[in-house]
Amino acid sequence: MACEINRPLILLALIFMLGFPGSGYSQMQGDGAESVEKLALEDLIEKARQNAPDIKAAAQRVEAAQAQLDQALWAPFSQFTTTTFVTVIPEKHVNVDSDGAVLLESEGHRADDLGFGSNEIGPYIKFKIQGGIPIYTFGKISGLREAAEYGVKARKAEVEIKQRELDLRVRQAYWGIKLAREILYTLDKGRGHLDDAVEQVEQMLDDEDDGVTEIDLIKLRIFRAEVDRRELDARLGEKRAVAALNFLAGDSDGKRVDADEVPLKLITDSLESLDWYRHQAAAGRPELKGMRALKSALKAKVDMRRGGFYPDFLIVGEFGVAWAPLVDDVHNPYLNDPYNSQYWGAGLSLKWDLDFGLDAAKLDEAKAELRAMSEDERTVIRAVFLEVEEAYLRAMSAHQQLETTKKGRRLAKSWLAAVLQGFAAGVNDTRDLKDALVEFFSMYLAHHQAVFEYNTSTAKLLKATGRTDWKRDIKTEEADPGDDADRGETGKN
Repeated sequence: MACEINRPLILLALIFMLGFPGSGYSQMQGDGAESVEKLALEDLIEKARQNAPDIKAAAQRVEAAQAQLDQALWAPFSQFTTTTFVTVIPEKHVNVDSDGAVLLESEGHRADDLGFGSNEIGPYIKFKIQGGIPIYTFGKISGLREAAEYGVKARKAEVEIKQRELDLRVRQAYWGIKLAREILYTLDKGRGHLDDAVEQVEQMLDDEDDGVTEIDLIKLRIFRAEVDRRELDARLGEKRAVAALNFLAGDSDGKRVDADEVPLKLITDSLESLDWYRHQAAAGRPELKGMRALKSALKAKVDMRRGGFYPDFLIVGEFGVAWAPLVDDVHNPYLNDPYNSQYWGAGLSLKWDLDFGLDAAKLDEAKAELRAMSEDERTVIRAVFLEVEEAYLRAMSAHQQLETTKKGRRLAKSWLAAVLQGFAAGVNDTRDLKDALVEFFSMYLAHHQAVFEYNTSTAKLLKATGRTDWKRDIKTEEADPGDDADRGETGKN
């Protein structure tokens, strides 16, 4: 009997597939000691995105890449330098003739800069600023800017990747909770029929009815104990799924979140062709966006390295001033006076680094990096298409199983109802009842599993194509609503 029971109820193991660490969770209805915010799936995803440290870290990397772009934009104006020199020197005088002409050094007096002696000491200040603005660099500066721009795009793609991964994990946790509670509801619903059967057998034994024996009662009680044990497993799975959801979307202040009380819903749509999903992935998958951005950045690097073989044309300028009050100011255009002077100038300059061997090696390196990135891109495209195909095949398979299990659970419900009537009339024995209950559990749990598999497969297909939702393509409806019309508040289990 244990083998017959374990076969359908082993489906409970699928609620552990999330694999998140977790801790205990309070009763689903809450005991008032802890505040729990019940949210819809879209709200949980938004909350998880706001709280996710890895998304915040990726956003900071975007800021860093933007700062690198700003550096590239300022690069042409970063070639200016200034020098300020301050010291003290002894006084210096020169002799002039009657016409004001400076006498030769041997005829005048000139103190050495270190000859402090009895000479008076005074300040000496010299200031100079010089630099240039490139006007044409054969692609060096434009390549730097372009590479930085694509670097920002690549970092933004990393944020999208983190968001898509997080979205999938939240959806898995959300539907894991829904699945666990559907299982609990199914067990509770089947347990009611089982309890009625146990009570009826007990009454028949009290009435000394020859149609049943103590063995029949023991079988039903053992089956009841197995259902109770599986309920404990399901509640543990529910707690783990809720803990996973709080790990992803819970607040840092300890306020817990939970899935809303809407029953497990089936995402229904007519799936497009596999080629359509591949096209969506090629255009929207953030991993491919990032690869294309990095590839463009490397192309810009190749252009920049190629420009290293050519000179840079610049507009250069220089301005300087020197002041020493204890040094005579010599007004002679043919003498260089470093102590009291003011000068400036501007012009067109050509700067050419003649490191052709080094430039050739740098260009070869950039080309090799670009070729490697092209091969990496092909690998990623193939991996993405494989992921799309796997998710698509799973979704198609789950979609086909939905119709099968929907029919199966209706037949199982009818079978159980017929056996219960026959059991009450003495036509069916406990073996018939047990078999009907096993199939009842099996088909209901198989249908819940098919809904869960379809939803998670669709979520994986969503991630694989790089899209955020199917809103223009699908609608949601409750899974077989007419069959559970009597559900009521028990759906909160």
